[in-house]
Amino acid sequence: MSGWDVYPDIEKIKRAIEESEAGANVDIPLSAMIRIRVYKQGFEDGTSDLSATNCTQAVQSTEVYAGNYALDVTIPAGNTGHIETPMVSISPNLQVTFSFAHKEDENITSVKLIVVWYRENLHEIDTEEFDLTPSTSWQLDSRTVTAPKNAAYMGLRMEATAGASDG
Repeated sequence: MSGWDVYPDIEKIKRAIEESEAGANVDIPLSAMIRIRVYKQGFEDGTSDLSATNCTQAVQSTEVYAGNYALDVTIPAGNTGHIETPMVSISPNLQVTFSFAHKEDENITSVKLIVVWYRENLHEIDTEEFDLTPSTSWQLDSRTVTAPKNAAYMGLRMEATAGASDG
């Protein structure tokens, strides 16, 4: 099942460092020492856990980058819509690197990847926007971001705008 895989257990590591005498001398951010799988959506089970705003989504098998399925998102003509991953718990100052593949039809006029940072109370703190170039062939892209000091959760949003026809 696609979703969040967190390894190793961050809280256990934090407690061990805090309880050890060596922890007093550690000046490397803990987030630089561990790897966390933030999100993985392979669509290989034929489902999507993404939310959609002002657009529709369908897992399909006609146009795929890798594997057997990909997500087909349709945005009404003249509108902007987005899909978003579920929020995932993160640590402040965590550096996150992610990669993705995207492909648009000729009716899409703009595409953005937006990283959304949330506080512990789930209120949005900030966003980081990355303009992408719409392409009618599959494009691979990646980004590295660092969580704000007061971030507790993050989500990834793909936003696009359709021109005169649905995109």
